[in-house]
Amino acid sequence: MDVKLLSNLYRFGMTDVIGTKSCITGLFSMIFPMQIRILDSPPVLVYNAIKCGINLKENIKPEKKMKYIIGFLFLMLASIVNAQDCQNFKDSGDGIPAEYFRHECEGNKALKAKQYEKAAYEFKEALSVSIHEAPNYELNVELVEALCKLNKKAEAKKIIREFKCMAAVDLGELECYDKKGKPNTKLTKKCFDQMCIIGLGLTSEGKNNLLKKRAKMKQIEANCK
Repeated sequence: MDVKLLSNLYRFGMTDVIGTKSCITGLFSMIFPMQIRILDSPPVLVYNAIKCGINLKENIKPEKKMKYIIGFLFLMLASIVNAQDCQNFKDSGDGIPAEYFRHECEGNKALKAKQYEKAAYEFKEALSVSIHEAPNYELNVELVEALCKLNKKAEAKKIIREFKCMAAVDLGELECYDKKGKPNTKLTKKCFDQMCIIGLGLTSEGKNNLLKKRAKMKQIEANCK
């Protein structure tokens, strides 16, 4: 790919009304898709990139317009192709190992392909990976979906129970200790150990994501009876 073309895509993209951050994120996800967790929300990232690209039509000469359009389409295609390869992940900048992303990616692919045994295995492997000191439990939503499809309802219900407890603590709906300073009996031991000993808080974005995950888990639970 022409380096000058890429630099112009960035330059023109950054003048778009949706903002510099979204443009860079969208374009970067297309050029180096596995550096960003594009599998989390590919439509959003590609949409941002396209929005940036729309500004090209007002900033380039008509005779060069086709060159940029072809280049942009090439980047989109490269993003889609590369996103299918779960081996291209690298450790994230905030300490999450590449191994976690690889298992998560393989699990999502298997779940989409209705390969539920493989999906459950991959999600369990991902959940076993240590992610610095933060409790790692949100991927249980996808794991429960796979287990329910396998009719492993007893295992699924146990995981659902733990997920509900951990999410409630994370969202501030359950306290770790009662008024006497003793561990809250409403919490399971695993929930208390993972959520109360470390005591990490959620960002506003993390809270919104967790609320969505909990809503999805509720829907899966309703269909897993």
